[in-house]
Amino acid sequence: MSDEPLVNNNDNNDINGNNINDNVPFDETVNIIYCCLSINSTTIYSYDNNNMNMNKNDVNYVEIISQKLGEINEIQENRIDHINLSKNLRINNKDINLEIYYKKILMENSDLITIVILCSNKLLSSFVNNLLEKLSNEYINEYYNFNKRFEFKIRLKEIIIQEEGKLIQLVQNYGSVEDEISQVREIMNDNIDKILIRGDNLDSLINKTSNLNTNSNSFRRRTIKIKRNMMFENMKLLIIIIIIIIIVLSVIFIGAKWY
Repeated sequence: MSDEPLVNNNDNNDINGNNINDNVPFDETVNIIYCCLSINSTTIYSYDNNNMNMNKNDVNYVEIISQKLGEINEIQENRIDHINLSKNLRINNKDINLEIYYKKILMENSDLITIVILCSNKLLSSFVNNLLEKLSNEYINEYYNFNKRFEFKIRLKEIIIQEEGKLIQLVQNYGSVEDEISQVREIMNDNIDKILIRGDNLDSLINKTSNLNTNSNSFRRRTIKIKRNMMFENMKLLIIIIIIIIIVLSVIFIGAKWY
């Protein structure tokens, strides 16, 4: 397994032929920058966020990963951890602080499989750790023991983009519930982080927030309806009072006229 050469997967389609390489603006809170999978320190798969090619940087993050990979794999053991980097990237005229997350799996035949993710320190750690779990489980269970040397590259890329898409949808769902997203974003991220740590997956969270949005919209509609009914009742009461006043004044006026 370890003799496969370094390959950078640039395929644009998933296993079903659907395009999964859409150019969307990079968001440090929902997108990873780089991912690679190696066996015994030999990289067999790497993923680049498309937008990295559109941003000129003095920092070669692929080289950084290559340097850190030897340090990460120095001890052969099962481990999931992260490293804070002192360097940052300039993306969309903004400095982004970098972190490396990695997971190592020591196989029975002594192969050391390592998956590394480079991302901003603003990306939820629970999301990155869950992504590492998904990628490692998919590769080991579906591809490691089989001679599928290229199919797994498409599948891993598909998982990355799918999970990012779910996180984006989740953030949007939370944002649609809260009117002032800029004021509640930190609270929202904290809530998502706690739920992910608890073990809920992104699909479950999306369903929950979608239901919350539906209930919120229903509540708004009911509130508007109640306000309109109350306004109508108040108008009826006001009209009745006005009619009574007119009748009383008319009686008084007629009575005064007779006298």
